Amino acid sequence: MPAATSHAHLRDLLRSSRQVHAAPSAGQAHVRLRQGLYVQGSSWSDLTARDRLIMRAYAVDRHSAESHVFSHHTSAALWGLPIIGRWPTLVERVAPAGVKGRSPDVRRRRTERPPRSVEVGGVRVTPVVRTVIDLAREVTLESALASIDHALRHGLCDRRELEQELNKVPRGARGRLMAARAVHLADPLSESPGESLSRARMYQLNLPRPRTQVRLYDEDGEAARVDFWWEHLGLAGEFDGFVKYQVPEGATAEEAAAVLWKEKRREDRIRRTDGRRVGRWVWDEVLPLERFRQIMTRLGVHDRGGDPWQVG
Repeated sequence: MPAATSHAHLRDLLRSSRQVHAAPSAGQAHVRLRQGLYVQGSSWSDLTARDRLIMRAYAVDRHSAESHVFSHHTSAALWGLPIIGRWPTLVERVAPAGVKGRSPDVRRRRTERPPRSVEVGGVRVTPVVRTVIDLAREVTLESALASIDHALRHGLCDRRELEQELNKVPRGARGRLMAARAVHLADPLSESPGESLSRARMYQLNLPRPRTQVRLYDEDGEAARVDFWWEHLGLAGEFDGFVKYQVPEGATAEEAAAVLWKEKRREDRIRRTDGRRVGRWVWDEVLPLERFRQIMTRLGVHDRGGDPWQVG
């Protein structure tokens, strides 16, 4: 996934945007963020969907005299949390339950539990732990895991805080069971959204639970650290993302070949011990559940019944 544009750059872009009280004249190609606030179309087209959402949040915050606490996807975008799926275009902000009214381009997230807020990138947002639990109550399992795994891996929250936040959600409340499942399955060793997605699919298919980020050795020492390891099968699983092999941007064909040759030698070392095998998959093979099932079946990973993931 592309690196996020810095908050400082986005705020500078907003400060330099045109402030007018009517639409710019034809041919000037501006994008309207709020009434009287436009940004150059060329600058807008260079932004990711995540950064466009942040820009809209800055515009909402700048345009209104109200104090805002941004939540859900908007908070996740500002925290730099990954999701799996599309970023929304509506800015999400917290509102007390029962408060009425509408704002253009804003989705009010009414709650009985007004959260405390923290400042990120110059605006107020829900804390990371509240953000990921809010999302986990309504997004897909794979997206919830991508966000929570990232938060745990980077020390933005810990499992105890997740469980405390989850316990604040009343039993029987909408989405609580989904959030509890995501918290149970979360893994701070997961190093990418693709690995989180893979683990979600393994759970959904009730496949044997692998160990994650396992170091394998041969007679010469450490051979590799693999994403997934099934000891009883002698099988290593690897999610191949866009940056898996760390080929530098702008690398020549020779440089790229050298990186791939190094990876081949790594895989050969994994296989050097009798019985070890390596399975690989990419985004397009893990996103469709049935396609991933077929890949796992070919590798000999099957649903053996029971509850290998021990999710209550």
